[in-house]
Amino acid sequence: GSGKSTLIDNYTNWEGNALQFYPSYTDNPLLQIYIGSKVLVQEIASSLLGDTSKYARRALLKLWKRLFRRKDPNVVIVLNGMELQNSEPEYLEYLKQKAHIIRGKINLLGQIRKKPVKVRIALTYMDQMEGFSEFSEFLKQNSIPMTLEFKTGDAADIHSCLDSYEKHLSLALKSLTADKYLKAITFLRKTPNLFQ
Repeated sequence: GSGKSTLIDNYTNWEGNALQFYPSYTDNPLLQIYIGSKVLVQEIASSLLGDTSKYARRALLKLWKRLFRRKDPNVVIVLNGMELQNSEPEYLEYLKQKAHIIRGKINLLGQIRKKPVKVRIALTYMDQMEGFSEFSEFLKQNSIPMTLEFKTGDAADIHSCLDSYEKHLSLALKSLTADKYLKAITFLRKTPNLFQ
């Protein structure tokens, strides 16, 4: 329910490729592989993600050793951005447990390539967060990419993650209506606390 399938659909055009005799493998819910024009995507179902058995490890190693013999993988972790607002201790513990499970799979990829693996986090459903639509609309109109980099992951790094966008506020003030500008500012101010 985090939006993985929608993200894959939007970036691969796998259905169009299937019509051109490049079929994806989507019959098995545990192993879904989508073929795009320039990318091959493996969607890992939550049941497989949570499987820490030696059988699952062996099967993933067998698959990934062939896939990533010469190419480096890019891991994309899809999170529902709205759920990050939940600060209940049980939910935070659940997130921590999921993070350890995902880290185990990433470490497996790192063992295959014998080097660190690039990891990206895609936040979905952010359009439901106050000010995000206005902020992203402004960035898109001005060809400003929305990419955040966390170098250390400590509190100061996370809190300053959107600081680089503040230099664009004067342009936003000129190009957005007052209402949209205030919503974009709200998003800029609240989001670092969300990432904490």
